[in-house]
Amino acid sequence: MAFVATAGAVLFFALALLAGASWLFGGEKGFLGADDSCAQNQFSCGALLELVTTLLAGAIAYVSFQYWRAYRVVRTHLKMGSKHPWRLVPTATEMRDVVGREGICDIIEDDLCQQDRRPQILVAGVGEGKTAVLVRLTSILVERGAVPVPVRLRDATTSLDFVDLAKKRFHECVEPQILSDDEGDKVWRKFFNDGRIVVLADGLDEVMRESDAREQVIRAGVERAKADHLPLVIASRPDEALENLDAALIHLEPLSSTAAVRCIRVAHPESRLDVREFVEEAGIGEAPLFLHLARELHAARRLEGLAYGNSQLSMRIGLLEGWCRWLLERRGAAQLPEDRKAALDALEGMACHALANHSLEVSLEELEDSPYAWAGQEHRPPLRRVARVGQDMELIDWVDGAIRFRHSLMQAYLGAQRLPAVLVNDSHGYLDTALEHPSRELLIALAICCQRWENDAARLGISARLEEAACTHRGPVALDLLAAAYQIDEMVEGDVSPSLTAAAKDVWKRAETPRPPGDVKADEAKLRAIARMHKAGGVPTYEVLWQVCLTQDVYGIRLAAAQALAGGGVEAHQAIEAHVSTPEDLRGRLTVAGRASREAVREGSLLGWILPTLLDTCCPRQGPVDRARVDRLRQELDDWVSHAEHGIHLGVESCFAQGFKHAANRLPQRTHPEVREYLIGLAERLLGSSNWWYTRLCLLHALTLWALDTDDPGRADLVKTVESAVAAERHPFVREAGRMCRAALRAPTSGDAALHSGPSRFIWIDETGVVTRIGSRDAVSDPFARTGLWIPPAVGWHTLAWPARWLVAEVLLYLNLIEGGEFPAGRPDLDRTQVAQQREERRQKVATLGAQLPACILHSRDREARLLLRDGHDPSVSSCRDSCPFDLCPYPARSERPFRGEMSETFCREQKRILRTRRRRLKQSQYDALLPLPSGKTAAGRLQKFWTEMERRVARIGV
Repeated sequence: MAFVATAGAVLFFALALLAGASWLFGGEKGFLGADDSCAQNQFSCGALLELVTTLLAGAIAYVSFQYWRAYRVVRTHLKMGSKHPWRLVPTATEMRDVVGREGICDIIEDDLCQQDRRPQILVAGVGEGKTAVLVRLTSILVERGAVPVPVRLRDATTSLDFVDLAKKRFHECVEPQILSDDEGDKVWRKFFNDGRIVVLADGLDEVMRESDAREQVIRAGVERAKADHLPLVIASRPDEALENLDAALIHLEPLSSTAAVRCIRVAHPESRLDVREFVEEAGIGEAPLFLHLARELHAARRLEGLAYGNSQLSMRIGLLEGWCRWLLERRGAAQLPEDRKAALDALEGMACHALANHSLEVSLEELEDSPYAWAGQEHRPPLRRVARVGQDMELIDWVDGAIRFRHSLMQAYLGAQRLPAVLVNDSHGYLDTALEHPSRELLIALAICCQRWENDAARLGISARLEEAACTHRGPVALDLLAAAYQIDEMVEGDVSPSLTAAAKDVWKRAETPRPPGDVKADEAKLRAIARMHKAGGVPTYEVLWQVCLTQDVYGIRLAAAQALAGGGVEAHQAIEAHVSTPEDLRGRLTVAGRASREAVREGSLLGWILPTLLDTCCPRQGPVDRARVDRLRQELDDWVSHAEHGIHLGVESCFAQGFKHAANRLPQRTHPEVREYLIGLAERLLGSSNWWYTRLCLLHALTLWALDTDDPGRADLVKTVESAVAAERHPFVREAGRMCRAALRAPTSGDAALHSGPSRFIWIDETGVVTRIGSRDAVSDPFARTGLWIPPAVGWHTLAWPARWLVAEVLLYLNLIEGGEFPAGRPDLDRTQVAQQREERRQKVATLGAQLPACILHSRDREARLLLRDGHDPSVSSCRDSCPFDLCPYPARSERPFRGEMSETFCREQKRILRTRRRRLKQSQYDALLPLPSGKTAAGRLQKFWTEMERRVARIGV
């Protein structure tokens, strides 16, 4: 309709120009004799003219509304979204620069443009930057021609209708520009029907929190939005209601330190402060609130004068204290300093009360009778006045007789200021109430309180209460309580308390309870607990982590715990020395022909992950070295590699190769030259003897990372080793990985050029880790950050060049096909040892077939028909087993977790995006037998269908 009307308007003006030209230059008869013809047929010519004039005038009216009136109405809205996008987002405060989020915004925007789009849910925890992404996405959408409409989901009180919420919000934004409500409806319908409206909804976790029908309401609202093909992006904290939603989940990751440094430096370029050291030590990238505060203080020339401690928590407390002090002293504010001080004191008590009720919001009526809000205060200021001043200070929102804290981390900090007065006697049972349903904000507040409260007895008392609560709760809450207890116990001089170690063993034992595949909330809580335990250190803590490695079924959890042990140095070696020093019997059970138990395989695999890096951390480049300990570790590694040269369990062999790659990822400045040369020699020996393709792939990556050191005198020989190994390789995946290694060796390793061609573009550290993380390209530009790694943890699949993205997808797909599920669902007759033995038998069979690939990996036709689109445990559909020598199919069923874990939804969509954009400008001969991209529309279409099913599988749709 719009095209026809536009064509009619253009035709009208063309006829008008033609008529004018005919009158001026056409003579008596006009152009083509039109005037003479009309003079002889006046009735026909007049009727036709009236008809055409009416139609074209209508077209002009329609076009004038479409292209003038409609855009005039939204012009102010779009201008605001371009220059001040935070003013459009009702849950946001001022954010003039949102850095480091372009990658995730581009991914979301690209998915919004697809015909088969689904609602997208951005998931992140406390203060991790969900709202900041929505602010940046608002400005990007405006630049690209869309009309973003941000809404606040806590306004939905009885039902969840995204279209209705967006329509109301749109009318509020354009109300000054419309002449009537009817015109506003017309403008809304015009942009909505054109697909230009994009709804950005914040706070799904706050929808109808007290309603029993909450999950059904949320599911119905999301399904309705999907049925209407509404471009929709939702921000939410982790929530049970997100499970099994027909929506694409995107888990937000911490901001890279490079982007945070760039943002803060711009505020005060002349400063001599080492901004990078401050950003990395304080973990600024983990919470955009801290980035905002640091930038404001740096612009006000106050960042350099802040008092910092020697821990991340103390540095963050110093930042929050400095910002609050500047807030009180700031000139030009609307309120007097004494009014701001009184309001801030009152808000501390309000935050303390809200933390006990695990809520960001509290009504003024509740505060009147609160036993916590006024502890330690002699006078109560008028609550409404406090609310007005707090809102002007941009700390809270005051709506319908209730206050709501804008930042959960700021709420935790303010509440922590009042907690000492509340906890001195605790006559009202504050902790008893708060720990019934503890929020992460409460745990942060308790940690801040203990950091400021220099009383070891009080600290140990709170730590003991957290230990007790951790032993009574289950799931992610118990792990978060355990992590908080470790954080507080770390503030007290001496080793970790025995009671905390016992509590940790109990909590992790209960965490072994099988949970549904894809339980991201539980997995993230486990990773947080492992990180906190690693920071606390100590031999007892590392003993617990060793048990975690042995008992946890999730690949990513085991790997994270193993890396924590590997980085623990001497203390970690003391904790596991009994397992490291007596592996002779273990090696004997892990031969190629042996049928090792699951426990033996697990222990050998963990030693493979740990020993290479542990040798490096036990032998620091500077400082004293326990030579006897280092010699014992070297002897153990040498024995394992010698055993592997004569034939070893292939799963354990590949874990040692991964361990070498983790050790090689450490920068030369962090590695002792003697250890480095020793590990290179072991890796070369293992590369020359292995017939398992995945071991060789990992070792090529490891040798390439060691060869990145241009100052190493032996670099030429190392490069020659990599080149000769690639030239002799026959397996297509390893051969293609070798080509990526060659590109990495030619690429710059630092500076701006590394953003486009650094080693992180071609090499990954762990397949499962890289495909489940979007990552940040900013992290690539400065590998010499405090991580001390060539490829830092912030790197994900978005950093990889697209041929490497395709390769890592194929490698992980093949590994999951070979290794199957962690423990097949619906098969109680199989024990775990039997499953582990069958997994190794499949590896051995694949190894005997050499460089061949199974049909379900090599051909899109077989992949679609055999690999995935079948139930994983129905023997009647195993049609490939009679003809395929590999005997690997089917892929693990949707009801079970693959051994190495699932790919993320966003990564599966990336594979479809590569196919959709038809990036096949490189010659097919460059890829030989590898399947980097299919040839022909049929193959591309089949693979797109395959990756669509993979995305649905990961999202648990239809299970």
